[in-house]
Amino acid sequence: MDWTKAKTILIIALIITDIFLIATYVQKDDNGELRNEKALLSVLEENQIFIGIERIPEKHEDMPTLSAEYRSVTQEEVEALIESTDLAAAENTEEAYIAAAEEFVSYLGLMSSYAEASTVKQLDDGTMLVTFSCIVDGTEFDGSYINCIFKERKVIGIDSFWLEPMEFSDKKMETISASVALITFMSQREEQEPVTVTGMELVYWIDYDFYEGYETVTDTALPAWRIQFSSGETVYIEAFER
Repeated sequence: MDWTKAKTILIIALIITDIFLIATYVQKDDNGELRNEKALLSVLEENQIFIGIERIPEKHEDMPTLSAEYRSVTQEEVEALIESTDLAAAENTEEAYIAAAEEFVSYLGLMSSYAEASTVKQLDDGTMLVTFSCIVDGTEFDGSYINCIFKERKVIGIDSFWLEPMEFSDKKMETISASVALITFMSQREEQEPVTVTGMELVYWIDYDFYEGYETVTDTALPAWRIQFSSGETVYIEAFER
């Protein structure tokens, strides 16, 4: 038997099977949602993509783009404020750390109505970190953050890359579902090592791979599906229909 020819035929057959299953899957029901999740999971698993979350998200809606402005402070400004205010958490509680962080960030002129304290955690070196995420109408603006650093309850510095939301576009556009985002990821993927999805969320996102640095003052954020994996890797799939 010509094993090379047989192998080629087998590969073609598997590809045809995948195309058939995807074609079956991407049919929509009366509500415009994709159906036949079992077919999707089968295709993903054949391509070494495993779902480690309880359920693939179903909710998605038309969304506008979002313009944003980069806001920064210098290290000199941070150090001067630390010396002049000597801000500290009143007590060793999450609430006290957040209150002190909000006051410090406000003095720097970075505090925003979109800033929400998302985590308060102790690092290995004993410092405490209060992280502010950017939340716009319930959707996270991925990559926009402020970290306020404490040691012995006193503020000792910040680490930030704050993108201040400015305005939405007038027109909303249809977004793809999480399931279609997974299919898109599968089609774009080059490596075939097994991966396990541990999180999926629709976020606002700016692809800074197109830039060599952060010189841009204003930019436009697009909706994207953020896919997180057990390896710690994160992939973004643009959520707009093309």
